[in-house]
Amino acid sequence: MTLNKTAGFTIIETMLFLGISAMLIVGLLVGSGTAINRERYNDSLRSLQSTIQQQYAEAVNVSNENTGKLACSGETVPVGQSSCVLLGKYITPSSDGKLLNIKNVLGVKGDSFSLDDAQGKSEADVLKNQIGIMISPVGEQTYATEWDTKMTIPKSSNPIKFSMLVVHSPVSGLIRTFIDSSQIISDNEINSILLDDKNLDNSLEICVDPNDLFRGKQSSIFISADAVSSSGVDMRGDAISGC
Repeated sequence: MTLNKTAGFTIIETMLFLGISAMLIVGLLVGSGTAINRERYNDSLRSLQSTIQQQYAEAVNVSNENTGKLACSGETVPVGQSSCVLLGKYITPSSDGKLLNIKNVLGVKGDSFSLDDAQGKSEADVLKNQIGIMISPVGEQTYATEWDTKMTIPKSSNPIKFSMLVVHSPVSGLIRTFIDSSQIISDNEINSILLDDKNLDNSLEICVDPNDLFRGKQSSIFISADAVSSSGVDMRGDAISGC
């Protein structure tokens, strides 16, 4: 009597198949999740870069959205009757590195300034002493980094501290960028500390911590020394960033 043999898989073969299949599925899911998180990180970088670039555009194309224009004394007066002029933006981070605080910059003596006043003086000196800079108490904006990322110091996980003044200079007609890359300067100390010609020579690198989105080297936003337009705000990938 001949027994019929039926082809099939042994228990060991079946277990191996299921185990390998599970590993492949897990690997696929992990790889897909990493790719998604990496794209989220890139989105946060692009958004931060775009926000800083936008401040240059607004410094060039100044618009007053208020029905009453803010006077230098802090009171409101009809549009066209203020001695102040909008000159640009003042940018600082929050203490946790997850927010940008963006404020309007006013020239206090904008209506009485003459180019004759600038003869023989540096641009910083003219802005400080001939025009006078103050921060507007209205129109402040706050930008939050996307996907819970954090702005940090290069080579560190500590939140970054910096002060960045982007102004449309009445002297040269150019955008000038004053940067202090080590501290957050209070509004009432901008004239005495930040408005210095040496701060035109400072660049700024803002590293962006992915905050557990993925593991790997960080990218950054780099602002060139004395950037005169939005083209001076670059995104640096992990291959060239100083993070």
